[in-house]
Amino acid sequence: MLNEVDRKMSEQNKNLGTGIWLYGYAVALGVLYVFAFSRPFGFNLFAFFSIQDYLSTPLNRSVIIVALPALIATVFFEKIKSVSRGLEKAGFYFLMLMYVICFVSEAHRAVDAYISIKFHFRNEINVIVLMCSAILVAALVAIRSRRSDRPLIGQLAALFLAQIAVISAAGYADGKSIYAGADEVYFLENKDLCGSIGNGSWVYVARLSATTVFMNTSDKRLCFTDEKKYRLISRVRLESLDQD
Repeated sequence: MLNEVDRKMSEQNKNLGTGIWLYGYAVALGVLYVFAFSRPFGFNLFAFFSIQDYLSTPLNRSVIIVALPALIATVFFEKIKSVSRGLEKAGFYFLMLMYVICFVSEAHRAVDAYISIKFHFRNEINVIVLMCSAILVAALVAIRSRRSDRPLIGQLAALFLAQIAVISAAGYADGKSIYAGADEVYFLENKDLCGSIGNGSWVYVARLSATTVFMNTSDKRLCFTDEKKYRLISRVRLESLDQD
């Protein structure tokens, strides 16, 4: 009876440790997303971060980008495993293919935004170099793992690098889209919170635990406010109202 209790406690501790490790990994990916997201604005968003903001980073788009291909690949792996044992290794390459497809989509957005906007902060190019280098090395490691005596290590490294590439591309593309005034941005309705300059409006950039960041569409000036009550309106809705 005592051995059974010890075994259950051991399993619970193991599951807890795995959960903590996975959450820590999700936080790291979220931080990478925020880093890439803030590059187009030319300021260090982490200077305004609290512990709560770090712990909530997995709530951004990074976890969805990483988890969705993994979920699809897991379902695919389970299907082919029941059909043939010889096809089990295809699960890893299918997941890599999913990440490559995600990377191509996000990287296209990122590079297109970088090229179309002439003004850049000096550290923006670092994100482009990071995401391209990561996906290239991931592909090389994945290919080399086929000839390795311990392929699992190489496969895990390849997946890690591929995730870095996808998250970096997605974060930069999302940030650059807001900077350029994409269709999905939200405007601040009560402009008195930040003031107005000419015909410029204030675009919502990010919300932290103690600070909300807006950007002026006229001169790209940033506004930091601790006001919790503000009204946002989507660009699509605003333009539809204007057309009416």
